[in-house]
Amino acid sequence: METASFGLADSILMFFTSIFWLLVWLLVILIYVSLWRIYKKAGKPGWGSIIPFYNVILWLEIAGKPAWWLILFFIPGVNIVLAIIVNIRVAENFGKSAAFGGLGLSFLGFIFCPLLASSEVKYVGPGKAGSISVKEEKRGLFLTTFLIYLMISIPVSIFSSLIATFSEQLTHALVYPRATEWISIIIRLIYVVSAIAIWKWHKWGVYAFGAGSLMLAVINLIAGFPIVSVVFVLLNFVILLLFVLPRWRLMDGKGPV
Repeated sequence: METASFGLADSILMFFTSIFWLLVWLLVILIYVSLWRIYKKAGKPGWGSIIPFYNVILWLEIAGKPAWWLILFFIPGVNIVLAIIVNIRVAENFGKSAAFGGLGLSFLGFIFCPLLASSEVKYVGPGKAGSISVKEEKRGLFLTTFLIYLMISIPVSIFSSLIATFSEQLTHALVYPRATEWISIIIRLIYVVSAIAIWKWHKWGVYAFGAGSLMLAVINLIAGFPIVSVVFVLLNFVILLLFVLPRWRLMDGKGPV
């Protein structure tokens, strides 16, 4: 009887596993069919979308970026930021928003690639008037990319911290003070809210981000993290200021008109 139960459980598990991998393959096929159409819309060979490395070169051309950027995709960390930048430019060259490229194409490609491949969307091309909105043009590519990076990477780090914290509670092996870890999670939530506020052209988002950076730097020192981590936290705020200060007069809650 026990053997029969295990056999039934294994069969159910195999069934759902098969369904899962079938859905994965269908999504992969959907993405590549969509990419084929996107490449053709941009005047590139559709078959180029399935050729490794060559498809990246063509994608860079669609984004209006030089082919040598391909080399940068082999640098860890840089490749993630670069992919967001390129996807933003691709979206803008199809008349879509920066969020469409930075968030949609970068992290939800199985949804946004088919949308970009739809017949209603036309390829505008790099530098053509009307390809991007005034707000996004004023925000700038690097500030846009940096904010999208924050809105994606910080929730991921919070999720990882929550898993680590609950795992430590289960094993009774806390590495860092529990209160300190929860405070750092709250501060990172402030980061996310601040990034959204800055995206919406609110000055208080910059102030909140700065206050959060100072608090997180102090928390890292208390928790015994290396001084490099403290410098990295403060460096994020410095980078944000470098992007925001040239647009400070626009940070009034309304953005450019």
